[in-house]
Amino acid sequence: MLFRSQSGYHGPAFYAEMWSVLAAGLHWQGVVINRRKDGSLYQEELSITPLCDPTGETTNYIAIKRDVTEREDLAAKVKESERQFRRLFESAPIGCYDTGRDGIIHRANRVACRLLGYPLAEVVGHPFWEFVDVAERDTVRETALAGIREGTIPPMVERTYVNRSGARVLVEEHQTLEYSSSGQVIGINSAIIDITERTKVQAALAESNRRYE
Repeated sequence: MLFRSQSGYHGPAFYAEMWSVLAAGLHWQGVVINRRKDGSLYQEELSITPLCDPTGETTNYIAIKRDVTEREDLAAKVKESERQFRRLFESAPIGCYDTGRDGIIHRANRVACRLLGYPLAEVVGHPFWEFVDVAERDTVRETALAGIREGTIPPMVERTYVNRSGARVLVEEHQTLEYSSSGQVIGINSAIIDITERTKVQAALAESNRRYE
C-alpha cells in the first residue's frame, strides 16, 4: 500500500481512516511514525493531495513529507512540563492563584479556594479584589491594574480577604508579574499565606509586653 510507514507503529484503523479521506477526493494530513534506514524511528508530517482528471477520477497523489521529530519532541516536553507545573500548583501547601491583565482569576489551587471558602467554580472568572475586604477593595483594584499597566508591583503585601462565611482573613501575599513570550505583562501570579492567627499572637504578645513595661 502506498504511504504506509516502515515502522509498524500504525495499525489498520489508521490507514483505513487515511484512505477513506483520500477516496473521497479530500486532502489528508497527519503525523506518522516512520523508520530510517539505520532502524531508528522518527516522526514525519505527511500531507497527501489527490490529483483528479476532468471526470473527477483520482489519477495520482502528491505527497509532501517533512521530518518533525524535533518539533514533536519539544511539544511533548512542553506538555510534560505543563503537567508537572499543574501538579505542583495543585499540591502547593499555600494558596496560589493567577490572574489575567484584567485581574480576573483564571486558575486557583485547593488551598486558595479553602482559604476563601468558595469552590473553584465560584473563584475562577471573578476579579481577585472581589474577595478582598470592602474597606481595601478599591485601593487594591487600582493598585493592581496600575501595576499591570506600568509593569511593577510590590513583591509582598498584606491584605484582608473575606471568606464565604464573612470571616476576615489576613494574608501575606507574594506577587510576581507574568509575561508573554514577547515580554508583555499578561497577569499576576499570587501566593497567599494565612497570617491571621500569627498576627493575633503577635498583637497579644505586644500587649502583654506593654502591660509589664
